[in-house]
Amino acid sequence: MSRSDRPKEQSMSLDAPYAQGLEMGALRGSGGELARARKREPEPEPETVGEDDVKGPVEPPAPVEVEAHEEGEHQAAPGLLGDLHSDEDPQLRIPAKEGWQGWINRLSGGFLSVRPGKEEVLHRRAVAGIQSNLTRSMTILLANSAGGAGKTVTAMGLGGVMGLHRGGGVVVCDNNETQGSLSLRSKARGSDRTVLDLLGRTREDEDLTLGELSAYLRTQGNAHFDVLASSTRPEEMRLIGKAEFELIHDVLSRFKELVIVDSGNNALASNFQAAAEAADLLLVPTGMQRDQIQRALWTLRTLYEAGHEDLVTNAIVVISEDSRGKESGGVVKELNAALDSAGMDIITIPYDPHLDRGTVIDVELLRDKTRHAYEQLAALVAHKLLTLPNEN
Repeated sequence: MSRSDRPKEQSMSLDAPYAQGLEMGALRGSGGELARARKREPEPEPETVGEDDVKGPVEPPAPVEVEAHEEGEHQAAPGLLGDLHSDEDPQLRIPAKEGWQGWINRLSGGFLSVRPGKEEVLHRRAVAGIQSNLTRSMTILLANSAGGAGKTVTAMGLGGVMGLHRGGGVVVCDNNETQGSLSLRSKARGSDRTVLDLLGRTREDEDLTLGELSAYLRTQGNAHFDVLASSTRPEEMRLIGKAEFELIHDVLSRFKELVIVDSGNNALASNFQAAAEAADLLLVPTGMQRDQIQRALWTLRTLYEAGHEDLVTNAIVVISEDSRGKESGGVVKELNAALDSAGMDIITIPYDPHLDRGTVIDVELLRDKTRHAYEQLAALVAHKLLTLPNEN
C-alpha cells in the first residue's frame, strides 16, 4: 500500500512560532500510540459467583510465609529505588567509587565496602548498556539541515563514549556534501588523509584489510574510536554521491561495529539520501536557537515524506544547551512538548565550555555532568539498536 493510500491521521499543528504548519500527527511513533493505548485499556470486570456455583464449604487460604528481616536491615522499596538497592542488581556488588560513598571506601583502605549511591548505579547501568553485544554492524545517522546545530559535536561526543566503554570498533565518518568540520574537531594524529583518499584506494582494491583501512583513519587516542574526515576543499567533496558513499560505507561496516555518520546540511543531496538508506538509527541534534529547532523539525518531516517512517518514529532528538541557559528555556519547552506528542525520545546535553571553543574535542576533558549525559545517550542508542532486526 503506498503512502498516499494510507488512512490519514488527525494532525496537530504546533502553536510555537518556529513550528507553524508542521503536522506532528504524521510523525507520531507507534511506541507513543501503544503507550497511550495501554493507558486506556479498561479494567476487567470481576466475575460474579452465584449460590449454585458453591459446592461445599470454602477453606480459608493458606497463610503466606513472610521472610523475616533483622532490625535495621534494608528492605527494597517498589519502583526505581527498590531496583537500585536490590541484592539482585549486579551493579551493587562492586563497592562505590564515586561520591561520598567512594570517598569513605578509599579512606578506609578497603576495610569498608560501602555500596554505590543512586547516581553511580545509574551511571554503571548506562555503561553496561553501552557495552551490549550488537548482532551486526550498525549505522547511526546524525541529521539536521541547520548548520551549527551540533551534529559534529554530538558525533564526537557519542563516538567518544562509545569507543571509551566498548574499547574500539567505532568510526565517525564525515558525509558532508561540501566542507565538513569533523577534521577541525578531531585529533589529526599527523594524518591528512580524507574520505577521498580512501575512496580512491577502495576503487582500486575493494578487498582492503583492517590494517590497510586504518591508514586512512584518524585514531582518537584513549577514546578508542576513529575518524574518517572529509576534504577541506568543498569542490572536492562534491565528488561524493550516492555510489561513492555506498562504497565507503561498505568498507567501514565490514570492519567496524558502529558507523556514526556526520551529515551535511542538504537533505536532498544524493550522499545524504544514501546515508538515510543505510542508517539503522536517526539522531537529530539541535541547539537552542529557534531556527535550529525549526530546521530539526523540517528534517524529520523531509525524511518522513521520503519514506523513512521507521527512522523518524524511532529517532532521538539531542538538544545541546548553550551558555544562555534559562534565556532559551521557553524554546526548549515548546520543542519538548512537540516531540513528546510524537512519542520521540529526547536527550539534553548540558553546556560545556570544552565543546564551545570550536577546537579539538577530547571526551576525557568533558565535565562529568556532560560525559554522563553522553553516556545516557549512548546507552539509549545501544538499547534501540538491540531491538532492530539482525539483518539489514
